[in-house]
Amino acid sequence: MLRDGESTVTVFYGNRRTNTVMFADELADLKDAYGTRLQLVHVLSREPRDAEVTTGRLDGDRLRTLVGAFVDAEHVDHWWLCGPHGMVSDARALLAELGVPPERVHQELFYVDDVPPQPVRGDDQTVEGPSSQVTVVLDGRSTTLALPRDEPVLDSAQRVRSDLPFACKGGVCGTCRARVTDGEVEMRRNYALEAEEVEAGYVLTCQTLPLSDAVTVDFDA
Repeated sequence: MLRDGESTVTVFYGNRRTNTVMFADELADLKDAYGTRLQLVHVLSREPRDAEVTTGRLDGDRLRTLVGAFVDAEHVDHWWLCGPHGMVSDARALLAELGVPPERVHQELFYVDDVPPQPVRGDDQTVEGPSSQVTVVLDGRSTTLALPRDEPVLDSAQRVRSDLPFACKGGVCGTCRARVTDGEVEMRRNYALEAEEVEAGYVLTCQTLPLSDAVTVDFDA
C-alpha cells in the first residue's frame, strides 16, 4: 500500500483484453492519486500493444524483460505475486535468479484443482468409453485429440497441451474462455461469460463437455 513517503510501486498486470481488465477503474483511480509513485504496466495476451514486450502472456521470459526494463530489483523491498500457478512459478524462479530473498516474496495463487499433469504423447493417450475428436487451437497451433465425452475439454486436453490457459477451473474467472467453431458441446456451469458471448459460441473449457463426433475449440478467437 502506498503511504506518505518516498516509496514507489510497480505493477505488471496481465490480462487477455482491455475490455476484460478486472478492477480497471480502481487501478486508474490509484494511478491518478499517486502519479509517478505508482507505475502500472498492462500486458495483454490477446490484444496487440504498442510494444512487443507488453503483448503476450506473463511467462518467465517476458517477466525477465519487464523487470529488467522497469524495476531496480536490488532495491525492491517486497514482491507480491498473484495469478495462475505457471505464472507465479516462473516469477519466483526469476526472483531467485536475481538473488531476491524468499522472505521478500509473497504469493497468492488463483484456485486450481491441481497442477496440470506432465505432457504426454497424444498417440499414447487411451480413452475408454465414448469419445470425440477435439481440435484445440492456441497461439496458432492446432492439436487434434481423442477426448472422453464425460470429462471437461480443458482437463483432458491439458494432458497433451499443458499450455492451455486456466485459473479457477470452477467456471468463475473466464481465463479458459474459447470459441467453439465446429461441433456441439455442453457447458455445465458459467459465471464468467455474458449471454452475448455464449450466443457467439464462446465457452468455458473447464466446464465444457464434447457432444458431437468432432469439435473444434479456438482459444485464439
